[in-house]
Amino acid sequence: MLMDGENNTENTTTDRFTDVKVFRTDGEIGVSFTATFVPEIEDLGKSLCCKAVQMDIENNTLYETNKVLNRSLDVKFSPQPIKPDGLTELEAKIGEIATLSLLIKSNPAPETAVWNIVRTENCGEDDSENTT
Repeated sequence: MLMDGENNTENTTTDRFTDVKVFRTDGEIGVSFTATFVPEIEDLGKSLCCKAVQMDIENNTLYETNKVLNRSLDVKFSPQPIKPDGLTELEAKIGEIATLSLLIKSNPAPETAVWNIVRTENCGEDDSENTT
């Protein structure tokens, strides 16, 4: 399971654990489970949690416990545009200031940003003062 920063479990995460295997050792009372989990961007800051429930033959709960990983997930991901979809048109006139802004989310934060300005067919023939 996953737990958010306020230690609330997210019940929708059990289907995200795949390749679940159960290991029983002869002569031991314990059981071990392993599973594969692939984190997503939305999992940043959440913690992994293991829940164990012991039931009797009539399906009554005898014992229940949660073990939470002592640190949160630090999911790394490249810059992702936040609305609009990353494609924006802006009209600018020679000699006027044009302000461009881009909202992104990423982990870690980028150290630099590179702007790519593309001229359209509306540029005049004498555009010696225009730079791209």
